[in-house]
Amino acid sequence: MIRRFFLAAPLMKERYKLENEEYRHAKVLRLQVGDLLTLVNGKGQIAIARVEHLSKTAIDVVVESVETTQRSPYTTCIAMALIQPSRLEVFIEKAVEIGIDAIDFYAAEKGDKKTGAKQRAEKIAISAVKQCGRAYLPTFRYFSRLQDIPNDQNRLYYGYIGGNKQALQAGSQIEKCSCRFYIGPEKGFSEKELAHLEKWNALPVTLARHVLRAETAGMLAAYFLEKNIHLPLYSSL
Repeated sequence: MIRRFFLAAPLMKERYKLENEEYRHAKVLRLQVGDLLTLVNGKGQIAIARVEHLSKTAIDVVVESVETTQRSPYTTCIAMALIQPSRLEVFIEKAVEIGIDAIDFYAAEKGDKKTGAKQRAEKIAISAVKQCGRAYLPTFRYFSRLQDIPNDQNRLYYGYIGGNKQALQAGSQIEKCSCRFYIGPEKGFSEKELAHLEKWNALPVTLARHVLRAETAGMLAAYFLEKNIHLPLYSSL
């Protein structure tokens, strides 16, 4: 089983205490004194530690080595319309595993207005980080409207389900730069939202031949950005 644990602290060659959720994780793994495990802090540091002491409420570990992972020079972001909480949680988990750097949640005009995403997003992300082994937690932001999301990326894209526009395809190659991909609800973007995206020169992308659920479209968009932006960087190392 995976022996990765999350610790929200700067990692150094020191002693640390794992409590609460991480302690319960250690109990499930039946860790013993002397066992090795991996610590991640979600800020680029990954450490190898050894179990020093077990108690009824915590596990003490000693860090033996620390490695800092360099961030990509580019940021990938999904602007995700709010949908049903259970489906949104699936999207968050898979987007984190794929490698997305940031998720901006917004209330679409034709979509859900309220969700428990804010309460659950970080917990789901931490679990996904431990599962996939990435070094950085994604950032999360929340907006009342699509139009409130700032234009702080070099290139913008949005999911397009067909019509009279010439759209990029899921297999298209794109410019390597910081990008945001907008995903709308199943009912689609409103006319105001589309006009806003076009005003900002966002490019339409057809992700599949058929209409997708929002969470599925979000996962495909995450992979579209990952394979074009991050994977070429790491495959060349």
